[in-house]
Amino acid sequence: MTEVATKADLLATKADLVATTADLRAAFEAQTERLTVILGGILIAGFIAMGLVIICSADPLLAP
Repeated sequence: MTEVATKADLLATKADLVATTADLRAAFEAQTERLTVILGGILIAGFIAMGLVIICSADPLLAP
């Protein structure tokens, strides 16, 4: 009976999968940090817009 894969082939494949998994985890971490910063910026922009609406509605002279 012939072997489909040798033990050395399987170990090399396993090492490649471990390295790929580590790369994917690093990429997910980087993407998570980017999304956190972007969503934080959107939240701050929303607070600023809300504050401007409150200020402009409180004083009619400030409204355009």
